[in-house]
Amino acid sequence: MGSILKGLDSPIKSGNDRSKGIFGSMILIVGLLLVVLLSVPAFAGTVNLPRTGQTKCYTLDGAEIACAGTGQDGEIQAGKAWPNPRFTVSGDCITDNLTGLMWARNGNLSNNLMMWQGALDYAAQLNSIGGLCGYTDWVLPNVNELKSLVNANEPNPASWLNEQGFYNIQPDIYWTSTTDADLSFFARYTDMLNGYGIVVGKDYSSYILPVRSGQSGGVISLPKTGQTISYSAGDDGDLERGAAWPDPRFTDNGTGTVTDNLTGLMWTKDANAPGSSSCDPGVSKTWQEALDYAACLNSGSYLGHNDWRLPNKKELYSLIDFSRFNPSLQIKHPFTNVQSDLYWTSTTSAYDTNSAWFVDLWYGDVYDGSKYNFFYVWPVCGGIVDNDHDGYTSDVDCNDSNPAVNPGAAEIANNGIDDDCNPATPVITASGSGNNYPVPLFRASLTLNVNASSLGTSTFSYYYTRARLYFVSTSITGISVSGGVATITGAGKVNNVSGYTFTATITDGSPDKMGLQIKKPDNTLYYSAPSKNVSSGNFTVVGQ
Repeated sequence: MGSILKGLDSPIKSGNDRSKGIFGSMILIVGLLLVVLLSVPAFAGTVNLPRTGQTKCYTLDGAEIACAGTGQDGEIQAGKAWPNPRFTVSGDCITDNLTGLMWARNGNLSNNLMMWQGALDYAAQLNSIGGLCGYTDWVLPNVNELKSLVNANEPNPASWLNEQGFYNIQPDIYWTSTTDADLSFFARYTDMLNGYGIVVGKDYSSYILPVRSGQSGGVISLPKTGQTISYSAGDDGDLERGAAWPDPRFTDNGTGTVTDNLTGLMWTKDANAPGSSSCDPGVSKTWQEALDYAACLNSGSYLGHNDWRLPNKKELYSLIDFSRFNPSLQIKHPFTNVQSDLYWTSTTSAYDTNSAWFVDLWYGDVYDGSKYNFFYVWPVCGGIVDNDHDGYTSDVDCNDSNPAVNPGAAEIANNGIDDDCNPATPVITASGSGNNYPVPLFRASLTLNVNASSLGTSTFSYYYTRARLYFVSTSITGISVSGGVATITGAGKVNNVSGYTFTATITDGSPDKMGLQIKKPDNTLYYSAPSKNVSSGNFTVVGQ
C-alpha cells in the first residue's frame, strides 16, 4: 500500500498522531526533508468567508439543544450565506454556486485509486483527450477548493454531496494538489467520510475529484492557500489558484487587536486567550469553557468590543498559510503568544457530536476531538454575522442591531427610518409639496413648501444607492432663491450620525436639476453630488 499517514496505519482518524499527547504520543518521523520557507507574495484583495453550514447546537455529550445563547457556530452562523440551490448540474459536470467552481460530478471518474503524482497526471491526461463537458482546463483541486465542499451540518460529506447532484462520491480520502509544508513527501487531503483535512504520504492511493481551473460567478471567492513552492507540474505551488492575499495581510490596530485584511476578521493580538482575570485568561480550556470565555469577554467589552466569539471552523482555518508550519501562519504576522498547538473552534463535528473541530496551528491540520479536551482559545470578532438574529446578515442588513430593520421588512411611513433597506422606497412623506424623484444613482425626497415659521420642521432627505448613503435633515436653517435656483442649507444626520451640514441646490428649469454637498462636523467635505437631472417636478420656495 505504500507509506501511509504519519504514525498511523489507517487514514480515517488521520490527525491523531499530530495531537502531541492528546490522543497519544507524537510519532517521531526520521528522514525529515529540508523545507525552504519562503514568505508568501502578497497582493491586494479581499474575500468573504462562507458559513460552515452548521445550523444545530449540541452539549458536551453530543445531545442536540436549542441554539439561543450558546455562542456556538449553529447559533451565530458567521459568514456569507449559501445560495439556494447550492449546486447546479450540467451533464457530467456540476457548478458550486457558492464558489463558482465547476466539478466533475462523478466522484470516481478515473475508476481507479491513484498516488498523488498519478492524480496530477490524470487531470492533465483528461485535458489531452478532450476534457469533460467541453472544457480542457481540469486540475487537481487545492486544499481550499476541496475543503469548500464540506458541509459542517452533515455527518457524512460523501452522502450529502451525492444528494446535491454529485454521484459516486466515496466516503474516503480525496487528494488535493497542496503539499505538506513540513514534509514534502506528504500531501493534503479531504476525507469525505468525516470532513477531516490532514496529510498522507504521496505514494498512498486515494481518490481524485477534478475541478476546472478558476472561479466564476460565485457568491464568494476562495483565497490562495499561500503555497508558492511547486513539487510537480499542475500542483498548488505551480498554479497558485485563488484570490490574492492583500499586502499587508495583517494590520496591527494598536489596540490589542489585529485585522486580517484578507477576510476582514478582527483577532486579539495575543493568541492565547487574553482578557481580564474574571475570564480565566491564558490557559487551555474545554470546549464549553472556551465558549463561556468568549461570553465573558463580551460582558466586559474587552478591548472596546462586545461581539467576541469562538471562531468557527472556516474562520480559524482561514489563518493558515500552507507554506508554513510551527506555526502555520504567514511569516510576517504580528500576533504574540501563538501556541503551535491545538485551538478550539465553535463548530461541532456532525460525524461525532460529542466532539468539536479544532485547528492545529503547528501543521495547519483540521480535525475533531472530545469536547472535554483542553485546547487553546483565540477569540475573533467582526466579519459577516447576523447580530440581531432577524435572518439577514450584516453584509445585506442596513441596521444589523435592529431586528425590525432588514431587507424583508415593510416600510413604515413618516418614521424617518429606511425600514426595508431599500433607498428606492419613500421613508418620509411630509406635509406640503414634497415629492420623490427617482434618478439614476440617487433619489431625493424634498419638502420645500416652507415659510419662516416652519423652517425648523421642514425635511430634506437624500439617498445615494451605490454608496448606501442616507442623509436626513434635522433642521433647515436657510433658504435662498436666485434666478430660479433654490439653495437650501441645514443640519442633519448621515446614516443616523449627527453633526453634518448640507447645502442643496435645486434648479427649476427644463429639466429640473439637483445637486448636493454634505460636510462633516469638522466642516470638511464628506460627500458631493453634482447637479443631475430629475425626472419631473417643480420646486417652490415660499416666505424667506
